[in-house]
Amino acid sequence: MNLALMIASIAASVIGADTNIPAQIKSIATAISSAIAALVKSGVTTSPVTASTILGAIQGVVDSLKALPGLPTQTLEIVSDLDQAVQAALKADALAVAGPVDPTLVKPEAPLP
Repeated sequence: MNLALMIASIAASVIGADTNIPAQIKSIATAISSAIAALVKSGVTTSPVTASTILGAIQGVVDSLKALPGLPTQTLEIVSDLDQAVQAALKADALAVAGPVDPTLVKPEAPLP
């Protein structure tokens, strides 16, 4: 859950700082980050909210950004980096949920540019 909180916080900060991103998408990213922070701070240990559902919500924001026409190249590069981070976190969460890691299945992720 902390990994999802970290990625959501970074996504909200990066998206919020980019003047090319519409206010509605900025608002959604901030709401997701705030909701996750409140959940983690509450100490709730049993919840239908999992890291995968949080990361899925962030992925929805990223997918919306990727579909926006006319975004500058710099913004698209940031969105691509966020997409890679979310995808890596989703893979890591899937491995964690799956139980013990089979070392033969683990491979390094490409570094972010």
